[in-house]
Amino acid sequence: MSNQTKFIIFLVIAAIVVYGFFAFDIPYRNTDIDEVPSTVPSTTSTSSAMAPRVSVDSLTSGAAIASPVSLSGKAVGPWYFEASFPIQIVDIAGKVLGQGHAEAQGDWMVEGLVPWKATVAFTRGTSTQGFIRLEKDNPSGDPARDEHVDVPVAFQK
Repeated sequence: MSNQTKFIIFLVIAAIVVYGFFAFDIPYRNTDIDEVPSTVPSTTSTSSAMAPRVSVDSLTSGAAIASPVSLSGKAVGPWYFEASFPIQIVDIAGKVLGQGHAEAQGDWMVEGLVPWKATVAFTRGTSTQGFIRLEKDNPSGDPARDEHVDVPVAFQK
């Protein structure tokens, strides 16, 4: 194989590598914070490098709850839509036992934390453990914009 042929093959491979780098990098440029998936784990604990986007202040993780449960906490403004976001009470198997909405207790059209309150009724079922699921309101229906935080709870008898 001649040096000229080797050089042309090298240029083609280099062009493919450069194209691949830019093709895969484009979706991540100039995105808003709401378009980037949250790195918040599905519990209330978060890394110290990232403040929680939503939290429950009225109970601790693993607390025993009874129906109806009164909740309060804080969420970043983009977590809301029309001043509310959905809440579900879910058993350990994933069955929804009850649902409601958290209501903002202030101006929700801000980037910072906004207090919220909710009361959610649920039927206990047979499970003794489950979660309070705080869902980011997603009126677009786009699964890429779905986010939720699960707070572990126990169900009182």
